[in-house]
Amino acid sequence: MLHCATMQVSRKTLYLLSLLTLVGFPLLAWLVLWFSNNISFIDIFIHGTTLTEQLWRGLIYGMIAAANAVWLVRLDFLKPVTGVFKELLGHINLNWIDVLFFSFCAGVGEEIFFRGALQYHFGVWLTAFIFILIHGYLSITDWRITLYGILMVIIVAGMGYLMNNYGIWAAAMAHFVFDVVMFGYLIKYDAFD
Repeated sequence: MLHCATMQVSRKTLYLLSLLTLVGFPLLAWLVLWFSNNISFIDIFIHGTTLTEQLWRGLIYGMIAAANAVWLVRLDFLKPVTGVFKELLGHINLNWIDVLFFSFCAGVGEEIFFRGALQYHFGVWLTAFIFILIHGYLSITDWRITLYGILMVIIVAGMGYLMNNYGIWAAAMAHFVFDVVMFGYLIKYDAFD
């Protein structure tokens, strides 16, 4: 999920950014892998266990990871973290179709690029750190965001290990489920009321 503390976006902008993520990140992954000459783009998709096993492992991991993240942001001293999402998205009145679409695009597009291409070059932990840093969850001015960011580095590293041990679809499913649960929590209980 995106973190931007000082701006509001429209539903149309979110749909365009989501489509760009779904198409643009795999294209970037293809470019990175094409120039590296060590692994082909197709290898990202054929590596791993059966699709069914990947999806089940991703589903379970995503649910456990999201439950931990929800537990953390429900702590009184971290409730201000969800205020960032209210500021960014609270005016949109997101529905479940929006949530599923945004989560799908992020889960597939970002995982193909970060886990499928960058992780190959930088390893699990550095890629997880870069991913969370780009999403804005590490802050030198807000320790609450950074605390959440540290948990997110661990969660995203877990997605990296899912990729290594089971395949890209395990990581993509975990990311998708995590985002759906977190958006659902924000919509139903916290940030968007």
